Amino acid sequence: MQFHDGTPVDADAVVFNIDRNMNESSPFYFKGKMANSSIRYGQVASFRAVDPGTVEIKLKGPYAPFLVILAHPTAGIISPTALKKYGEDIAKNPVGTGAFKWVEWRPNETITFEKNPNWWGGKVNLDKVIFRNVPEPSVQTAQLQAGAVNFAAGINPDSIPILEKDPNVVVYKTSGDLNGIKIRCDKKPFDDLRVRQALTYALDRETITKTLYAGLGRIANSPLPPNYDGQDTSIKPIPYDPDKAKSLLAEAGYGSGFTMRVVSFNAPLTVNPVGGDKLAEALQPYWAKVGIQAKIESLEIAAWRAKRLAGDFDILMDGYEGAGDPDDVFYQGYHSDTYNTLGNATFYKDPKLDDMIVAARREFDPAKRRAMYIEIQKYIYDLSLWVYVNYVDILMAGNKNVKDVKFGPQFSVRAFETAWIAS
Repeated sequence: MQFHDGTPVDADAVVFNIDRNMNESSPFYFKGKMANSSIRYGQVASFRAVDPGTVEIKLKGPYAPFLVILAHPTAGIISPTALKKYGEDIAKNPVGTGAFKWVEWRPNETITFEKNPNWWGGKVNLDKVIFRNVPEPSVQTAQLQAGAVNFAAGINPDSIPILEKDPNVVVYKTSGDLNGIKIRCDKKPFDDLRVRQALTYALDRETITKTLYAGLGRIANSPLPPNYDGQDTSIKPIPYDPDKAKSLLAEAGYGSGFTMRVVSFNAPLTVNPVGGDKLAEALQPYWAKVGIQAKIESLEIAAWRAKRLAGDFDILMDGYEGAGDPDDVFYQGYHSDTYNTLGNATFYKDPKLDDMIVAARREFDPAKRRAMYIEIQKYIYDLSLWVYVNYVDILMAGNKNVKDVKFGPQFSVRAFETAWIAS
């Protein structure tokens, strides 16, 4: 097997990549750009190339999700030759082993890939895949219907009824991502559980899901999205009860209300296809009815991420996508080891929760592990560390002649590995 640039995919290449993820003294450990490195490889004690086709990895202790973690995109193996050539610009010049080779990136316009004739996975049917940036939902819909594009991902819910009536278009829906709001739990008044609970009691999430998301989703009742194994559907979600919200605020000493900063993103994301601002604006009047004045700060995605990492917010429009092992959600998002990181921006530490998360990641029996994660979900939901708004469906559509697209919660060029276009 070879990388797209001809470099062998061997044990030395794998060891090179593990080292750059774990060794901060490596010239290829790009500080500030590798937020998940310690999380992905934090349980690795040692590693070495045994022979060209074998890598030995020893862990610090039992760690059930390790194989799933290694399969995550952020743990991907990149060509060492390309890393040495491009350095920190590797993200603009990616070299992997997939069915399609990166050709060109025109910021805010297009990303072009071409067929990899030597793909290890077999025959590639498409000669080229071009991703086009079309942020306006109506334009995206019009281009799809006109045949100007073959496929569209991240579709706005309002476009679905239009596309479903078009006989030349097929609409695809997959289980949803979590759409929610992180709370800065170490700041007043959010250090009080009653205040955090009031933020959710004040919201009619059912109506918001029906109106803003065209009903393409459901109220969130767990911190674990439905596309993860073991999501608990039995947890009773916090209902819409503004009187209860007012009562909780009064008990906490905030009967007269308060003002809070809501840091939001001004464009759609997979976890929120309508955009953070639109959701924040929909929540604003509900909170106002119980005395909470929400001041929305609308930011470009890069600036929003910087605020998230710096903890510069009261509450933060956010969410998470993907699938895999529940540890990916709970350790990154709620364990004290990840306090004030991109994943865990709640600024909340709980030794009991830490112990529960660690015990679950050390359990190899699937049934026992699933039961442990059900308890973790209930425990976290009761803490109201987030406002868990809803699970939004992932929406895509394609011309009816586009066949065998592979769907998953993390949509990328890999979706077209086996795709073909009928004449």
